Amino acid sequence: MKHSIFFKSFWGYLFIILALGLFTTLFSFAAIKTWHHDLMVDRLDQFAKSLAPQVSPLMPPSLPPEEPGPTPSTLNDLVKRIGSDVASRITVLSPNGTVLADSMAAPESMGNHGDRPEVRNALRGGTSDNFRFSTTMNANMLYLATPLRDENGITGVLRVSLFVEDIEKFIGKLRTPILIILAVLIALSALLTYLNARSITRPIRRLTAAAEKISEGDLSVRAFARDRGELGQLSRRFNHMVTEQQRLFDRMSKTQTELQTIISSITEGLVVIDEDGTVRLSNPKFQEISRSTAPEGKKYWEICRSSEFYELIQAALQSKEGTTREIEINGHFFISSVARLAREKSLIITLHEITERKKLEAIKRDFVINVSHELKTPLTSIKGFAETLENEISGEAAHYVSVIKRNTERMINIIQDLLLLSQLEEKTFALHSESVDLRHLIAQVVKFFTPRLKAKNLSLIIDAEEELPAVKGDPHKLEDLFINLIDNAIKYSEPDGGKVTVRLRKEKPWMVCEVEDEGIGIPIAHQDRIFERFYVVDTSRSKETGGTGLGLSIVKHIVLLHHGRIELKSQPGEGTRFTVSLPLHSD
Repeated sequence: MKHSIFFKSFWGYLFIILALGLFTTLFSFAAIKTWHHDLMVDRLDQFAKSLAPQVSPLMPPSLPPEEPGPTPSTLNDLVKRIGSDVASRITVLSPNGTVLADSMAAPESMGNHGDRPEVRNALRGGTSDNFRFSTTMNANMLYLATPLRDENGITGVLRVSLFVEDIEKFIGKLRTPILIILAVLIALSALLTYLNARSITRPIRRLTAAAEKISEGDLSVRAFARDRGELGQLSRRFNHMVTEQQRLFDRMSKTQTELQTIISSITEGLVVIDEDGTVRLSNPKFQEISRSTAPEGKKYWEICRSSEFYELIQAALQSKEGTTREIEINGHFFISSVARLAREKSLIITLHEITERKKLEAIKRDFVINVSHELKTPLTSIKGFAETLENEISGEAAHYVSVIKRNTERMINIIQDLLLLSQLEEKTFALHSESVDLRHLIAQVVKFFTPRLKAKNLSLIIDAEEELPAVKGDPHKLEDLFINLIDNAIKYSEPDGGKVTVRLRKEKPWMVCEVEDEGIGIPIAHQDRIFERFYVVDTSRSKETGGTGLGLSIVKHIVLLHHGRIELKSQPGEGTRFTVSLPLHSD
């Protein structure tokens, strides 16, 4: 309450009024006292001037200062009579300070007054007053002394005086009405201050009460705006603001309802997670996926106990870009996409279920594996018998046997690639990681292709930086990776004078490997599908070269198993460049 506007304004103004009243009273009393003192001095001066002509003739002749003169009884009688009439004390002194007459005391009992300040000044020819204690009258008195003159000079001193008690009585009579008037003025001022403070704080209290109700969600409240001044204007602006806020709130509520309806109708799981891991929003599909109800306000790891989902969120929080990953939650498989809100550090995660597709893929993969295993043995037998027949017969029949042998080898290669691809796609597959020197590995791989390079009159260049660090990986799978990439580069290069370039460089935190050719290139329309299994750009050329359409799919799986990335850049007629980035692991 001490910090309220009413308290500050009322008691602040009241303190100022009391201070001004006290100051005014003290100043008034001092001014009245000074004014009354000056009035009494003026009165005594006038009285002394009117009395001097009556006293001067009765003064004794001038005598030497050492010799006291006689005190005429007529002078003393005159002084006593006039002093009694005017209620003032009159004293007549000789030039040497001897008291000749006094209206209130016996002159012979009074000592020499020549040392009195007012008497000394009067003997010098001036009129002066003095306020001091009288030992004769035993009271405070106001004195005024003036010189008495004749043609020979100063003949004496006429001194008139008043009791200060009379002045105090006069001041006392004035004090009571002044204090009463002051008290009335202070009371009226306090009342007006109270009314003014209340008139100022009442609309503020109304605004405060209205603001409290609004903060509680009641937007129907309005502030009473009767005043015409600034507070009235403030109240009207406040009411306008609340009206606009209610309109915006209604519109936002409508939009939120529509948004909630849209989110609820989405068949994919959707969840919004804050930076600290708190679930802000979710739709029914996500609640079904996570097997939780009302997940809002909880941590995502409390409602969705999936290590893959946790790793996905952590990777998205550490990265400034969105990410897409395949994850498993409660035995179901999902393609999960993570995006960041534009101005907030929150994540939007969508979960598209692919469980049925995964089951079909598993069935197809098992079928391919089983068929591959079943076909591998008879195909091997066919190849063996074809090689035997090729050595036993000649002529046109030998040509047919050669065709049988070549196509049998192609089918065996396809089966081997299918088995390798199926192996790489198994979730239980684990790499046998060790330190691998890529420069040495690529040099060994290139030896396999020496005959083919000579046959097509191609050159292969290895461009590697000095002192390249080793990478952690499976040497056999990395060997398969570069065999497929170099094989493709040679296969799709035109003969006679072309070249294949393999580059190695370090770009922390990656080891970057590039395989570039100057061949026929890949049309842009095919580049998005180039890593799909069995996908070939030119089927006629693939048949000629014996391609299976599985090599690049195997390459991509090997790169992903090593937590790397692969990029393609190609223009028809200008060649193709595959860029593989493998992570460098600090020791």
